[in-house]
Amino acid sequence: MISWAVAVMLGTLSALFIAPSVGVQPNMMLSVQISAFAGTQVVLVLSLDRWSGLTLIAFMSNFTGFYISDIWGNVIVYSLILVFLYFKPYGLFGKKPTKKV
Repeated sequence: MISWAVAVMLGTLSALFIAPSVGVQPNMMLSVQISAFAGTQVVLVLSLDRWSGLTLIAFMSNFTGFYISDIWGNVIVYSLILVFLYFKPYGLFGKKPTKKV
């Protein structure tokens, strides 16, 4: 129960920090959540440290956003999620369903 309370407090705190830059709207944390999901996938698949995997995602997004376009920064993160889903379609720990005869 305490972990849920801490998660809610940290989510609220992060929303308070990001709200002035993107404005308050229903999907204001969507890009942050998708980047965190992609970073988690990188960490789990490549067995990296948490901070190095999330830093890698942030670096890739900001690097392409600065040198190419802001739109392409998010496209790189979404493409990374699609690559992981292509190679691991049943999830990280999922098993391929067996058909019972």
